Amino acid sequence: MSPESWRVVSLAEFLSTEFPPQEYLVDKLFYRADKVILSGQMKLAQKTWLAQIVAMVVASGRNLFGFNCNQQGRVLFIEEEGVEAAIQQRFVWLLNGLGEEDRIALIEILKSNFWISVLQEIKVDKPIWAGRILEFVEKNEIKLVVLDTLSLMHGCEENSKTEMGVVVDFLRKLSRLGCASISVHHMTKDLGRIKYADDSVLNDQIRGSSSLIGAADTHLAARRHDLSDVYVNLSVISRGAPHKWLLKWNISEAEKSATCIARERPSADIDLNDIVSQLQQTNRDISINTLVSLTKLSINRCKQLIELLELDGILTVKVPGELWTIKS
Repeated sequence: MSPESWRVVSLAEFLSTEFPPQEYLVDKLFYRADKVILSGQMKLAQKTWLAQIVAMVVASGRNLFGFNCNQQGRVLFIEEEGVEAAIQQRFVWLLNGLGEEDRIALIEILKSNFWISVLQEIKVDKPIWAGRILEFVEKNEIKLVVLDTLSLMHGCEENSKTEMGVVVDFLRKLSRLGCASISVHHMTKDLGRIKYADDSVLNDQIRGSSSLIGAADTHLAARRHDLSDVYVNLSVISRGAPHKWLLKWNISEAEKSATCIARERPSADIDLNDIVSQLQQTNRDISINTLVSLTKLSINRCKQLIELLELDGILTVKVPGELWTIKS
């Protein structure tokens, strides 16, 4: 936007203007046109896998792997890390994880809604590259751009607020076009602190200048304890209500497939360990009413809690939808 196009309106006119409502693009993850930072420990938090899943959810308009799409839209996935064969393999394995019928149906949808750029040495701090991407986004009405990884897509000094301002400006221009962006980025190398950090300090764990996280609308912080852990904790830090997710991964080289089961975690004021301990002391089968009585939560919230406890392997089904047995 240039000074020549500067427009000033009265407060009355501004208040009477109807703007598009703030709506989730992916339910309880991020909103339409959000600037999103997806962070996590290097080679541990499954960031690229998650970015690919979210991109498939938006492009297909389907609810996949536990994530619900609110608005279908075209996707541009820019991949600058890894090698072509490994990048391709991730997508193939995720599609295989859906089962044959869903895989075929999804591929058909993605033909017209999903574009990918692989290892093109893109630098968004260069006007020629930024211009090409913005032009493609506007022309094709792209609703989500994924940048994996952001650190490989610019030549700026990462700790310089001034230099990183060029990258932030590019992300803002995407947002003004009505396009959300997911910038895959690394956390610091202090893995011990990150694993157990409170959400309030996770923004401080982003590598490089604070200008990047300061400009973000949403921070998706993925954390995993170690390579043997099948669970990834995902914290959603945004201007809206905070959400926590638990992602259970099953990546099978033998079956050439990858699946993820995503469940929203209970709110921070619920002590899951305490609930499990009390359930174990009941010495009987568990029902929805048992949880309602114990936690004082609503029936719907207790149903979510049961799903999570099933996912954790703490509860096993005895009578579908009615009774569960708790692991001793």
